[in-house]
Amino acid sequence: MTPPSGRSIAAVPLDPQFDIIVAAVREAPTWPAAAKLIAALTRRLDREPPDSSLGPAISVLEDAVVALLSPPSDRAGFHLDMTAFELPRLLAAWRVPPTKLAYWRAQHIQLSASPVQPESDAATANRLIALLLCETILKTPTEALATLIGRIDAMGPARFWSGLPNAAAVLTMAIRRAGCLTGDAALMRRALAPMTDIVRKSDTKTLAFWVLIILRALFVVDTREAALDAMFELFVIPVLQRAADNLDQALLDATQVLDERINSDYVKQTESSARFERIQRSAAPLLEKIGRSARTLTEPASSEPTVSLSARPRVGFVLGTDSRLAHAENLVTLLRGIAATVASAIEPFVYIMAPTPPDSSMVRRIEAIGTPVRAPETGALHPVIWLARATKSDQVSTVVFVSSSAYVAFAAGYHAAAVVVWWTMKYHVKAVANVDGYLSPGTFFDTKIAVRNEQWRGCRAALPLLTDPAAGAEGLALRAKLGWTGDHTVLGCIGREEKLLDPEYMATIATILMRFPSARFMWTGRAARAGDVQRLIDRRGIGEQCAFIGWVKNTKAAVAAIDIYADSFPFASGHTCYEAMAAGKAVVILRSPEALESSVLTNLIPAYEGAIGESHHQAEVRAIYTAENGECLLPAVATASDYAAMVGRLIDDLGFRRAVGQACQRFVERFARDEATFAATTCQHLLDLIREKAQQSGK
Repeated sequence: MTPPSGRSIAAVPLDPQFDIIVAAVREAPTWPAAAKLIAALTRRLDREPPDSSLGPAISVLEDAVVALLSPPSDRAGFHLDMTAFELPRLLAAWRVPPTKLAYWRAQHIQLSASPVQPESDAATANRLIALLLCETILKTPTEALATLIGRIDAMGPARFWSGLPNAAAVLTMAIRRAGCLTGDAALMRRALAPMTDIVRKSDTKTLAFWVLIILRALFVVDTREAALDAMFELFVIPVLQRAADNLDQALLDATQVLDERINSDYVKQTESSARFERIQRSAAPLLEKIGRSARTLTEPASSEPTVSLSARPRVGFVLGTDSRLAHAENLVTLLRGIAATVASAIEPFVYIMAPTPPDSSMVRRIEAIGTPVRAPETGALHPVIWLARATKSDQVSTVVFVSSSAYVAFAAGYHAAAVVVWWTMKYHVKAVANVDGYLSPGTFFDTKIAVRNEQWRGCRAALPLLTDPAAGAEGLALRAKLGWTGDHTVLGCIGREEKLLDPEYMATIATILMRFPSARFMWTGRAARAGDVQRLIDRRGIGEQCAFIGWVKNTKAAVAAIDIYADSFPFASGHTCYEAMAAGKAVVILRSPEALESSVLTNLIPAYEGAIGESHHQAEVRAIYTAENGECLLPAVATASDYAAMVGRLIDDLGFRRAVGQACQRFVERFARDEATFAATTCQHLLDLIREKAQQSGK
């Protein structure tokens, strides 16, 4: 293939790994081949510094796209792929202006003169996609986004979504790329301002299609926070407000998806208590009102649930999915403690709000304890409506939402059970007016916890089994696989990759690794967001000292592979840090507000400082974390520079490292395994809440 500039793609100096791809593009000029080249270049260039010699490859790549935009009419099955939209991102990121703007402008004029026809054949789809690609290259990201919103609005979102199935992914990619390219909140708000008018004027079915489009386009892991915030303010909240004012089935379906995605994607984009509180205080009152309206739409007034004052009330614990994450492990620990009680105070049920596979390990584990598990069939009702009917059938009058805030406000408004409780595992925000009770894991020492001047009912928490005899050998095998020997000091943080995206955290890790060339850093997470973390690592020039090991099923083995647990900040880890302590590893934790609210420090610091627990417990904790020479062994530090200094000392001083690790191990063994007290205090809180609700109801 000879691009318009007359250069051969093969002439561009590329890494040998591209030879086969380059040859395929040159000899068989089809879009899929060019798409592979784009994807390969993207992966490579994302790892390169701005002065890389690979920059010219982008210009050659542009030539390939130009040649492919006007394919021969007899090329069967030709279609543009969403990978095309990598080109504008590369051009912007590398500040390489398009070399043939005249061509792109002419192409844009020609395409604009051929309006999209009602039929949805491949030629029509390709013409629309090519038009959007031109606009994405020729215009600023926000201009392109505003233009695209206008085109979809004029075309009709229903037709856009279902009438051009081959183009839908590419069109939404254009929105997403525009959102990703700018972190300027003011610009994003100007670009997205038309969405507010669209919400106001659209009929409810059209608005439901818009919800699908926007969620697919912007509520994804790599969209810039400015774009998400603007979309939340200018689209999500107005949609919820409209549904709260005048609900019908279309808006009920749309707001269900919004409820899920706000909590699963938007909240996790940048994790902080302040951000969570802002989101909840905006959305929760509207979701609660929508829940009340949904009750009127779907249930007769006579079906209102009533409080059960039986000697052993049935309580349903609600999980979003059957995933074996920390909050689910906490629930399993609680259920095990309840089952071990001779005369347990409650009869537990578990409700999973999404369909589960037949071989779900979480379902098997819960059922093995003796607790019934329910889950909806695929394509069932709104999850809360399903929950309300399932609990009524099971004569369960109290439901406890475990950790996730998704559906909590809607359930409180819908009156999904006589008593609705939220058991938070992380954030402490009382944003839902009609939730009957708020539980917290609390501490190992007290049954109440104060967070930002609010009192929460705290369970005397216990943790799942934190050690595994086979983990040591697996950890050694993992180190060997990574090529790390006993001469390397391995730092690690085991958990979701979102927690590693704080620039100050990664800068601190870089400071440590550059000071200690033999140190290594191991991190985990899902692949979807791993690229963002990798870019932070590469920008710091520490890529050779770091290893991403993916999503870890056996976290105990990963913990066994490290020497020092370098916890993330400002949001610290939960169970995996405790697992490191149980394994005798030294840990380092920044004393941030988030860490004090939900991490090892929630238990450790207040007990050490005498704020919680009995005096003998406080004395025990201080003794555990005091060395024989009187030195403090606490793993908590006040600042990022203190963090780097603490990790540096742990690397340099093996004796100090062992002392800190042994103190952490003793703390966990002494205070973290009392399942009976965990079950007793949690059940007592639930019984108190049931009685209080009964008194309020006059029962």
